[in-house]
Amino acid sequence: MIPSLVDDEDLTWANGIVAGSVNAALVVGPLVGGALVAASGPDAVFIVNAGSYVASAALLSRLPAERPGDRRIHLPVTGIMVGFRIVAHDRSLRRLVAVTAMSFAAFGVTLVADPPLADHFDAGPVGYGLLTALWGMGAVAGSWAAAHWLRPSHEALSLALGTAAMAVSLGSIAVMPAFAPIVLVGTIGGIGSGYAFTPWFTMVQRLTEDAHRSRVFAAAETCEQAAFVAGMLAAGWIVDAVGPKPTYLVPGVLLALGAAIAARIWRSIPATVVVPAARPQSAVAAEPAVGRQPEPPPGAEPSPASTDRPRDTPC
Repeated sequence: MIPSLVDDEDLTWANGIVAGSVNAALVVGPLVGGALVAASGPDAVFIVNAGSYVASAALLSRLPAERPGDRRIHLPVTGIMVGFRIVAHDRSLRRLVAVTAMSFAAFGVTLVADPPLADHFDAGPVGYGLLTALWGMGAVAGSWAAAHWLRPSHEALSLALGTAAMAVSLGSIAVMPAFAPIVLVGTIGGIGSGYAFTPWFTMVQRLTEDAHRSRVFAAAETCEQAAFVAGMLAAGWIVDAVGPKPTYLVPGVLLALGAAIAARIWRSIPATVVVPAARPQSAVAAEPAVGRQPEPPPGAEPSPASTDRPRDTPC
């Protein structure tokens, strides 16, 4: 949806703003929920939560269906497996999905290992809350930085560096002697998370056509959630076998593999992901003329008005 609302040069900025808002909500939400439970009981939390969904639906209903002058290619797309087929046949998309699948597998492991880690250092629920909150705050900062400073030519590099930062952050917990430095490196990992996933969204958006984009994202999210569940299942056995601290070597390794894949993306497709794919001339010719004069007949001199074509809306 975002590529249909903003111009291509603003795509990274828009994704960063959205990602930062989501991460901020993940940080603020538990604080608000805890305050509501303390003040009014759990029923108030569910009422406010339901109201937030109603407000979200109302805001979405106000979005424009399309922008004036927008050109769209209407393709017959059916079947839930279309997104998987597109990913399977596109090397760049395969690598991008592999990066987030590795990341979500690592997150699944840490979700299970975080509470035992806090107990291991006698940090209790407060320590666990700090781990979660400061990672989220770091993600807000990373998303904000990506939105304001990241350039299209550096998106693939940002993905690699952000994923590597998460790998070092989580992997180093296995050798940390105290809880305070663990919280600190968790904040650094959160910054890497926000700085990595913002360009990931932008690159996937630019590599897919309008008609296919939602299915590609659905396929990617399916892979991510499957990896997340697998990480949680494996983490239970790993924590029981070696304890919470050594368990963090596993997400460190998974994220290091993701960073290596992201580095291959950076070396192989920087130009592909930063420049939207050109529409086929046959498709452009078949589209209705919006806001422009008809083409002059062969051999006729074009009028000044006929040469002033509006800028194509990016995919």
